[in-house]
Amino acid sequence: MKTLLTVYAVSWLISLAVYLYFQYRHLRYKKKHPLPGYAMDAVSKSKKQPWYSYALFLAIAPLGVLFLPYVVISSLKEDKFISSHIVDKKKAREYKKFEQELEQSKREENEYKQRALQDLDEALAMPQEDHSEAHVTTARALEKLIRTRDYDAFMSCLDHLSLPDGMSLHVEVCSQNGVGDASKLFVQTQDGIRDYKIWDYIKVENSVDGAWEACLLSKIWHLLPLWWHANYDERTYLYSVEDADNIHLYSDEEQNASLIREIVRPLISAPEVVKAKDRFYVRCRYWTNFGGVIQETTEVLISPDGKASFNEIERKALYEYDCGIRF
Repeated sequence: MKTLLTVYAVSWLISLAVYLYFQYRHLRYKKKHPLPGYAMDAVSKSKKQPWYSYALFLAIAPLGVLFLPYVVISSLKEDKFISSHIVDKKKAREYKKFEQELEQSKREENEYKQRALQDLDEALAMPQEDHSEAHVTTARALEKLIRTRDYDAFMSCLDHLSLPDGMSLHVEVCSQNGVGDASKLFVQTQDGIRDYKIWDYIKVENSVDGAWEACLLSKIWHLLPLWWHANYDERTYLYSVEDADNIHLYSDEEQNASLIREIVRPLISAPEVVKAKDRFYVRCRYWTNFGGVIQETTEVLISPDGKASFNEIERKALYEYDCGIRF
């Protein structure tokens, strides 16, 4: 109440000051521009105000001053709204542009993959030298090293890959902390530094054998130890019908497991590695408890200096399965 009275009093004083200022200006004007007597009488009679008009002025005049903050705040809010509207429109334009660029990128990626699959099909239709037996032998050798945890011997199985002198390939086993972790490959340089960008160092032979070994090594982390949520990425590669017996099912029902293995066996095929134009394509199948039997096609590009890069061209479910377990 005290604050209200104080504001009211200050507002009234401002109104009074404004009123007295205009009265002062009016008196000065009258002195500089006097009117004849009869005119002065007429003006005085016309300007005479009833007594209650002064009381109304004293009561209401401060409200005009009190109304000023509302006008100022409303104006500021309007400016802020306009500014915010402009910013929102700018953000909307930027988001729309981002969506268009993303859509264009996805469209180009899909077109690229379709062309790659077409090139692969054309290459597979041509007579190819069969490397599947040798390729499976290499894959089995790596799997044996994984079972015995002899990770440092990986390069000894990969005759078509090489590292510079003084460098070596190792595995950093997943840590059993947090919500999940995967094992990682790293190269130890001559200075003893760990570098996880292994393909900056590994030289790949420009051949179907080199592409196969590079692809194996790039995906070997799926077979290495995994912790908790990383187990969603566990795989069992299917190179021959015997691999169906190696499928690890998250199920205690042996009857159900036997049925699934019988379904899987006809879907198993040897890996395919072909060269189409200036790149290689690796197609193989694997089992996962969170997808079933998956056929994966990977594009392997090998540069003139032996550096490899990988693109996933297709991942297709041949038999869908989900164990239903959530880590």
